[in-house]
Amino acid sequence: MRRAIAALVVTVAVVMLLVDFKARVPALSAGVLPHGRGTATSAPSTSTATSTGSAAARRKTTRRSSASTTAATRSAVGQAIQYQYGVVQVRATVRGGQLRAVQTVVLNPDSGRSQAIDAQVEPLLRQEALQAHSANIDVVSGATYTSQAYAQSLQSAIDRARGA
Repeated sequence: MRRAIAALVVTVAVVMLLVDFKARVPALSAGVLPHGRGTATSAPSTSTATSTGSAAARRKTTRRSSASTTAATRSAVGQAIQYQYGVVQVRATVRGGQLRAVQTVVLNPDSGRSQAIDAQVEPLLRQEALQAHSANIDVVSGATYTSQAYAQSLQSAIDRARGA
């Protein structure tokens, strides 16, 4: 009898914690993170700085910048990766051959639970990628499929930005 009462008390406590946790998770509209920009084209975009002035000066600057492509900043959107719980797509910005910025373009999990998990995991994955300067990142426990899909999209974005 005591075991039954103890089990009931523990069950009620766990349910209350779960309800409290679910209430604290921010609502995501249409399953896209607030910093996401919706869908984007997968064509890589590049940008290089050129100086103003005469046409001859611009040609010299253009020749120098094309000769040293390692200093150019290039940005590209990776493949949209369908994984078990949704879709993820990442944009990478590469400068000097190193990963400088990562932006999640699409993160559209299928269920509310997946939204809550992905909302917590995405900043961790972005931070780890920026620290590693690559898509060689560790899988986040509890979000294995999201982590793998994120890394795959990030690698394709990096490859496109580097012109590979």
